[in-house]
Amino acid sequence: MKFKKLLTYLTITLLNIGVVPSASSEPTSGPITIVNIRPYGGSNVVYLNGSNPPGSFCSSSWYSIDISSNGGKAIFSVALTALATGKSVQLEIAGCGAGPAGSNLLQSIYILN
Repeated sequence: MKFKKLLTYLTITLLNIGVVPSASSEPTSGPITIVNIRPYGGSNVVYLNGSNPPGSFCSSSWYSIDISSNGGKAIFSVALTALATGKSVQLEIAGCGAGPAGSNLLQSIYILN
């Protein structure tokens, strides 16, 4: 029950601060729905699977989040919020294949209205 309350609070907070897309210079996706999130135990990497068809954005629908930094933790939090609310997101990556095991490392994420 505490987790559900925390997730609800986090969702409301993030939606109220208005996560707004900003100009970016890195590869940026179109609207993507997060299908699942897969944390790995003993690792600082979380993998995210998007609804985009493979080949439409950097030849993959798998993205990685480095949760060893505060920025990575914030990206993970926004991704969980989008998954829980069913909102589409736009992803910005550091470069195609720049993440662990050739994944696309997320640099930023924003929830779309």
